[in-house]
Amino acid sequence: MFAASHAGEIASGKAQIAALEARASRMMEMAAGLELPAPALRKVTEIERERIEIEQRIVGWELEDEASRTFSRVTEAQVRKCLRGMAEDMQTYPRGEMRDVPDQHPQ
Repeated sequence: MFAASHAGEIASGKAQIAALEARASRMMEMAAGLELPAPALRKVTEIERERIEIEQRIVGWELEDEASRTFSRVTEAQVRKCLRGMAEDMQTYPRGEMRDVPDQHPQ
C-alpha cells in the first residue's frame, strides 16, 4: 500500500524545534543576568512564536499522513460496496426529486 508521508518534514521540524528551545533557554539564562532583560525576553517571545508555528505545521503534516494511511487501506471492494449502496439508495428517491439535486449546488 502506498501512503504519502511527511516524515522528512516532520523530522526537520522537530530538529528546528529542539534548536529553538535551546536558543530560548540560552536567552532566558542571559536575561536573568541582565539589568534590563526586556530585549532578551522579547527575543525569547519571538523564538516561541516561531516554535509554535513549526509545531502547528508538524501537527498538520501528521494529520495529513494519518488521512493518507487511512485512505491507502481502503480496498477496491469497499469502494464498490459503498457505491453500490449509494446507487441503491438513489433508486429509492422519486425520479422528480433526483432532477433537483444538481440545482441545489450552483456553481
